[in-house]
Amino acid sequence: MELTRRRRFTVDEFGAMSDAGVFSPDEHLELIDGEILEVSKEGPPHRRTVNRLTRMLTSAFEDPYVIQVRANVDLGTFDSPEPDVIVFTETARTTDPSPTRARSCSQSRSA
Repeated sequence: MELTRRRRFTVDEFGAMSDAGVFSPDEHLELIDGEILEVSKEGPPHRRTVNRLTRMLTSAFEDPYVIQVRANVDLGTFDSPEPDVIVFTETARTTDPSPTRARSCSQSRSA
């Protein structure tokens, strides 16, 4: 008996598919453990909460910290989540490729 296997996608493959226009610009997608997941759209209450959190974090963290909102972050071969907000140091930006490679599928399709 032949078993069905899932095919995991890499971050690079996910980015290439996005760049090639495979996904609809209306889709909000994340790559989690190699699976492409469509996540729910955010509504006004969610946006207000993210905006408020961003203001609070910006006030609480100064240099060398960077506050980044809604961008995919590559966390290895098979994971590219899109957290609402991420805090990282400027040093991490220059030594770790994931913040500088941060990409949003919707941004890359609309560019």
